[in-house]
Amino acid sequence: MTTVIWKYVLELDEVQTVKMPAGAKILGVFVQNNQPILYAMVDIRYEREAVEIYTFVTGQFAPLESFHYIGTYLVNEETFVGHVFTKA
Repeated sequence: MTTVIWKYVLELDEVQTVKMPAGAKILGVFVQNNQPILYAMVDIRYEREAVEIYTFVTGQFAPLESFHYIGTYLVNEETFVGHVFTKA
């Protein structure tokens, strides 16, 4: 069996690059220990590739029609709300 679920700790940055095996399926984003965590189902046989992750805050202008929604998270005593996307 070569398919597993990996987690990736996200920063509160607007754009960041995560290296995950090619063909990874992003499952969602959640909070653990006040840190946003992205979970993906990956096949560990494949070479890792760069995936850009975008975090927008509520009310921020963003060309959302160009993006695929992953999920929303709240951190810092719920004062920061991040909406996470990848490019469509």
